[in-house]
Amino acid sequence: MATTLKISSPAIALTNGFNGKSISNITTHLLSFKVTSDIITALTITVTVGSDQFKISTVTNESVSCKIGSFDAGNNDTITKTIKIHAITNDYQEVSTTKTLTIYKYSPPDVVATVARNENEQPVLTFIPTYQATVAGASNTISLFWARCNVDGEVYETDLKGKTSPQVLVGTYDLSKAYQFTIAIKDSVRPSAILKRVVLPSARPVMDIGADGKTVTFFGTSPSSATKETLRIGEVASFGEEIVLGNNSNLIINKSNIEFNKDNKKQLVFGEDDIIIPNTIGEIKYSGKGATIKSPTKNIVVSTLQTKDESNTSKGGKSALELYYDSENDIVGFALSAKKGTSYTDLYESEGRGLFMEYSAYDSTNEADISLSGDNTTIYGTNTFMTGNEYLRLESDGEIHCQAPGLDFKLGKNNILWDANTVGYWMLSSHKFTLNQPISKQLTGAVFVWSHYSNGACDNWWWTSFFVPKQHVAWRPGDGMLMSNPYYGLNKYIYIGDTFIQGSDNNKSNNAQNGIAVNNQGFVLRYVLGV
Repeated sequence: MATTLKISSPAIALTNGFNGKSISNITTHLLSFKVTSDIITALTITVTVGSDQFKISTVTNESVSCKIGSFDAGNNDTITKTIKIHAITNDYQEVSTTKTLTIYKYSPPDVVATVARNENEQPVLTFIPTYQATVAGASNTISLFWARCNVDGEVYETDLKGKTSPQVLVGTYDLSKAYQFTIAIKDSVRPSAILKRVVLPSARPVMDIGADGKTVTFFGTSPSSATKETLRIGEVASFGEEIVLGNNSNLIINKSNIEFNKDNKKQLVFGEDDIIIPNTIGEIKYSGKGATIKSPTKNIVVSTLQTKDESNTSKGGKSALELYYDSENDIVGFALSAKKGTSYTDLYESEGRGLFMEYSAYDSTNEADISLSGDNTTIYGTNTFMTGNEYLRLESDGEIHCQAPGLDFKLGKNNILWDANTVGYWMLSSHKFTLNQPISKQLTGAVFVWSHYSNGACDNWWWTSFFVPKQHVAWRPGDGMLMSNPYYGLNKYIYIGDTFIQGSDNNKSNNAQNGIAVNNQGFVLRYVLGV
């Protein structure tokens, strides 16, 4: 039986229109209509706008909407777009109609600006704003116009709306620094502002001589007086009786030492003074003599425990970083040694072949960063310069244990994050459990292990597991995760946080999903393992 097709009420809704009209490259359009018929039948709708086509599959007597985007009027004051709507049923009944749309020309606002210092060293902005005064037959105005600068976390804003050029910018600015200003301009048509950026250059001099004539500074300002003659380059280098590279954190080279300072505190010294090695919180972990020693024939040794008497090789340090060179055979090697021997010659026994330690077990008293044990083939790595609680341990039973403030796991062994203790749970919304350890503390994430359930008891078959990456939990904490095995009817939904898991009442439902049988009551959660 033939059907009577009709396209009813075609309409176009405007987003970001102006004066109720479509604006070039600004307004987006939503076409809506309905194809009516005396019977319900499937049909395919084609919406054509110029070279663009949109296909829609639907049925008669249903409301239809189609996003057709925005349009460019170019340099024309207006352009007309013809929108063709064509509908065809499965039995080839057809109907068509057209609708026209007028697009109005629009030029976004713009600003040309420069910034420079005036005679009072204040930043002054010179600017020329432009905008389209009349759009789609209506008056257009500037709704937002300002200049901003972030100075060490404090934002200075100068309102330029309604102001004439030039304008002194709000804020306090160091003459020796350059600053970037962001300028925003927006009119009544455009939904977002246009951003431009200009740079205020540094005003520090290329060369400056101190008032007493003792200091010459390039790319900076000299002090008015000084105790010694100094050549400075900016804020990072000065040359005189000693070489200083950097300001509060610097490298100093003088006739006695090479010294590295951070925040005016000695971090590392080589030379006549003791070597000082602190940890990250400023505690001195080593203070003593140090030097580079070269043997007459073969080795070069850098030792943190210098010999008490260089002429007496029976008095030597126990630990050394060895850069080994055998000049006779042209062999180069590297070794780190920590020997129990007491003589200077013990430092040469490794001959650049690798890592040598002699502790019989991990020795926390000696705070060895790496310890190789010959008794039980265990390797320890620890950060004793920090808290002493961070380590890596490789043991003879094949276990690797890693511990740090944000991590605690053993490779080859799973952590039990949660155990149902033989009962099992469907995991309803009332089933919310706290994990024994956070998922974030595991190496890669967590595995959820399910088993079959029947006659009120857990069955040890049809085991099914699902892996959840720790990064997903970090990105989406508390979000739901679907765990499905359609072949056996498992279709569970679990909310997973870093420290908890919670079910959903749908996890008890045996209703079919998309035509696939569901047996949720036949599966229970047994374990959650950290992996």
